[in-house]
Amino acid sequence: MSSVTPLIDTIAPNSILISEKVVNFQKILKPAKKPECQFIIKPLTEEYLLPCARLQAYCFCKKNNVYVHFKVSEDLYMERVAIPLIKKNIKDQIGIVCVDSKTNEVLAQVLNEDYSTEDSEPYYTKRDPLLDRRGRYHEVIKRENMHLMKRFPKGKFETIYVKAVATSPKAEGLGLFTELLRFTMFEHPIIKKSKVLFSVATHPASGYAMLKSGFRTVWTKEWKDYANIQGYE
Repeated sequence: MSSVTPLIDTIAPNSILISEKVVNFQKILKPAKKPECQFIIKPLTEEYLLPCARLQAYCFCKKNNVYVHFKVSEDLYMERVAIPLIKKNIKDQIGIVCVDSKTNEVLAQVLNEDYSTEDSEPYYTKRDPLLDRRGRYHEVIKRENMHLMKRFPKGKFETIYVKAVATSPKAEGLGLFTELLRFTMFEHPIIKKSKVLFSVATHPASGYAMLKSGFRTVWTKEWKDYANIQGYE
């Protein structure tokens, strides 16, 4: 990942484009199971808004420790979290999807956030008691990592937060997530010019894929250590 001068905010929104990339995962990653088709990495656009929201809601409400703990429903997550976040990704042109080349079905996705707008342009559009409780957990994470986060560059697109990732159950074991992360880091026209790329992995598989794609671990916390957070129990 380069550390060049931060992104051009002079470029017109429609001029930042991701060329479609056809990927032969069988040759690149030697996945655990043989893919039955080719996959294409594409920019996240309005066409994929609802399919991405459904996939994100399914993965987070079934597998993410925080949302499972709070029993957040897929409908609530989709309406209050997934759709607003995906719309923000579409607006900033920093979301990525991997689709089946034959059916155009979304099989994996990476949703990112320009960290300079996290507080000034929140994507949570409506309050909800369950999401507020989850928010307290997030605030603890931020406080405990403030010594790192306060050093992050604050210019537009200088610091990118890999906010949410998801892989369809039918595509698990193919290495799509790892390849999408690599694309995010080294080939995405905006993100590859960022100075800092960070994430919080709450599932072992996510953490493993991030390490495999080039991330490094700077902080870990045991799940049980959050048991006494006020409002989190």
